[in-house]
Order: sequence, then C-alpha cells, then structure tokens
Amino acid sequence: MGYDLTRVHRANLDMLLEIDRICRKHGIAYMLDSGTLLGAVRHQGFIPWDDDADVAFARGEYERFLAVAPGELPAGMTLLDYRGISGGKAFYDFTCRIVYEGSRTHDDTAEMAYYCGALNHLWVDLFVLDPLPGGKLSQALVILAQKALYGMAMARRYRIDFGKYSVANRSFVGALSALGRCVPLSWVYRMQERVSMAGWGKRGRATGAMPACDVPGDGLRLGGLAGRSNVSIHANRSDDVGQATVGAAGEVAAPSHGNIWYFSNYQPDFLYVRWPESWVRETTELAFCGAKLMAPAHWHEALTLLYGDYMELPPEEKRKPSHSDVEIVVGDGG
Repeated sequence: MGYDLTRVHRANLDMLLEIDRICRKHGIAYMLDSGTLLGAVRHQGFIPWDDDADVAFARGEYERFLAVAPGELPAGMTLLDYRGISGGKAFYDFTCRIVYEGSRTHDDTAEMAYYCGALNHLWVDLFVLDPLPGGKLSQALVILAQKALYGMAMARRYRIDFGKYSVANRSFVGALSALGRCVPLSWVYRMQERVSMAGWGKRGRATGAMPACDVPGDGLRLGGLAGRSNVSIHANRSDDVGQATVGAAGEVAAPSHGNIWYFSNYQPDFLYVRWPESWVRETTELAFCGAKLMAPAHWHEALTLLYGDYMELPPEEKRKPSHSDVEIVVGDGG
C-alpha cells in the first residue's frame, strides 16, 4: 500500500460518523456506497488501501441533508458545494462533499491553486439517486444529456487529460468542452439539475410524492439477499475487487423495467448503474469499524452489479490508494 493509512481511515470514519449522527437526528436516510459499501461487507470497515469514502441519498434525503449539514457539522469539517469552487468558475464534477479540513492530499501545485485548495483534503462524496423517466428512448436521452453536460463543464477543468480517451471520444470531449466555453458554468449546473429531475414528472419535489426511505432503528429490517438472478453484469471497478466473470452464478442484472433509478451525479463512466426503486427505499445497518452505519438492504445486488465477484481481492499491485499520488497528511501539517 505504500504507507500507513490508519490516520486517513480515522479521519474518514470521523466524517462518516458525523454524517450518520446528523442523519439520525433529522430522520434522513443515507446509504454507504461504492468502495465504502464494499469495505463494510468484505472488511467490516474500510478497504485497507482505500483513501476516501462514499455515501448516497435519494433526492429528497439528499436535499434535506444539504440544508441541515452546514449548521450541524463540527469545526474542522465543511460541506463543499461543487457549484462554489473557485467562486463558481472552476469545475471538478457534480458532486457535493464533506471535507476534512485538517488534511492534505496533494502537493501545493498550480492545479490545487486553480481550485483554491478546495480539493486538497480528504472528503466523503455525497451521491444522489434520481428516477429515470419511463421509456427506453427517454432514459437514453437523459443519460446522453448528462454526459454532454459533463463534457461541457469540463471546459472549466484545470486541464483535460485527452490521453485517457479513445480517438473517437477525444473528438467528442473536445467538441463538448469547446461548446462549454461559450456558456456560463452556472447555466451548465442549472441544466444538469433539471436533467437529473427529468424522471420526477408529476411526482416532483413540490408534490410531496418523494418515496419515503427507511431509517433503520429498533424496527430494523434486514434484507438484500433474496432474489439473486443468474444473469450478466455490466462492469466492475478492478482496483477494489478482482476481475468480474460475466455470466457467472450469482450475478445481478440492472433493472430493465418499472421505476428505475440512477446516480445522477456519478461520473459519466458509471451512469450505467441502475437500481429499482425498492433498492433505493429499503435500508439496513452494517457493521463498520465498530459502528453501525446505514446501507442499502439490497447490498448484495448493488455490489454485484458494480463489482461482479466483490469478495475477490484485486491483484497485490492494485492494492494502493487511488485518490492521491503523495502520502496524505492528517493533523499536523494538514
């Protein structure tokens, strides 16, 4: 792993515990997500080489959390709104975060200065789930619009690494970023939120028809292991798990009908992840570093969809922090 991540994990756990405290106080449901959910299931805590944390909310829960978090977070932790980075003039992604101020994840470079130091800390990503509209064409158009808006916003990135794209995608990203330079970044942000809300239709936020999510308590409902299907998955994140075997027993397909939800502020590469509404509504608790944190009741299906055989460890050479290329400093010097 290169260096000891004990203090990194402690800081990330402190943030997760604060999120959990705030959510329970205000009756808000959240869920561990991505590598943090995988860590809870496979390691009962952080993946040993992981250096960040992720949680997810249904739209209504997310908006309630954003409203109360600034007044609840302790000194040393702040809510970072992606729309305000560098005074709203710089783009990193569409994700709000809880930031641990007493940390430093990168050297003081021109790139860090471009983002006014906002990204030079440990953080917890706050992802949001929204329903897709009905009909495959409408769903495809929403996903295409999300990718197009992300590409336009990248015009305000410090730089675009075109080397990571195929030749065809390089042209696509280049054209979108060129278009993005012609419009205000605030317009892109407004349009991204409108597109994210496209699936609400008549059950929009003002109607009070947002589906209620379970907040685990004394009446905790354990679930998530029923209904496994033997069909193929879409992809995996190989830095956290071994290579997925498409079509192997126990794999779970993304939902193809009914009320389908997606993570509307995921990076474009992961907009394929789709959940049925029951996965969004039903939560449980999982052991995590000696605490009990909220998680999707259908954690098995969610992890299988994202990672394939999530209990398989990746090769040793991939077991290393992925969000920083220097030793992360926590506490003195952070």
